[in-house]
Amino acid sequence: MSTRTRFVLLSSIPQLVWLVLVTVAAVGCWTAENGGRWAGSLLLMFATFLLAYFFSVPSSTTFGIPYVPISAMLLVVCAVSAVRIDDWTAGFDTGSFSFEAVLTACAVAATVASRQRAVRDSTTLRLHFPVAGGRWEVAAGEGRLFNHHWEAPLQRAALDLVEVDRRGSSHRGVLAGCDEDYYAFGSPVHSPVDAEVLRCGDGLNDGELNPAKPAGNHVVLGAGSEEILIAHLKKGSVAVTAGQRVQAGQLLGVVGNSGNSTEPHLHIHAQRDGRAVRIVFDDVRGRMWPGRRVIRP
Repeated sequence: MSTRTRFVLLSSIPQLVWLVLVTVAAVGCWTAENGGRWAGSLLLMFATFLLAYFFSVPSSTTFGIPYVPISAMLLVVCAVSAVRIDDWTAGFDTGSFSFEAVLTACAVAATVASRQRAVRDSTTLRLHFPVAGGRWEVAAGEGRLFNHHWEAPLQRAALDLVEVDRRGSSHRGVLAGCDEDYYAFGSPVHSPVDAEVLRCGDGLNDGELNPAKPAGNHVVLGAGSEEILIAHLKKGSVAVTAGQRVQAGQLLGVVGNSGNSTEPHLHIHAQRDGRAVRIVFDDVRGRMWPGRRVIRP
């Protein structure tokens, strides 16, 4: 079994778990015999949506189907099921309701805690968005919980950007067979700031996991006291050399799938004096939470 096949199978597990939980909640609402069971099932659905939306990319939990039609359909199911209940008070199942209420409270607390513990810096680094054209989604971003960047202190404010289509899928077809099936692969990457190229590397193959060289083909920019790493570029695409001065908007390379990368995407993070720095984009409003979508002209 190839590395890519293993990754596809493993990445399907969260989708299946999300699908099972939502299905159980919808069936629970439809078959509820009293208000307690109905409310409990509704809370389970809410908690599942909350965790799925704030701690993973929407497209990774809906098989590329946008959240809006799914939410609308479930809302209709819940509304109709509520009308079908004859007696809301008789036999109110407090046990089921209490369990789901606790689960919902935990989901809300986790969401708030993750955002409160995100990297906070009064002097953030203002950059230009490094890619142009298409819909880009934050596959991993700010927040502490369920953020694989958090284990590396310098990457705690790192962003992983993937290009998606209108459905929210990052690739063509049901399953991607090669790097070229991903929308992000080959997209031009531009310098987000006027800077000096401190270091760069090229020559690593795309589509081969390389934990020993996690950044893969990359460019490190120096802008004042900050260092900015742009990683996972395509083999042979790095268009700058160490010591070169670059201007904001200048081509650095194109998005690839090199290094410790599971699918074509762009990784960017910044550090100052050995500490992670939160990135703010001049041309994009708001924080880069997971699931945030940016449409570029």
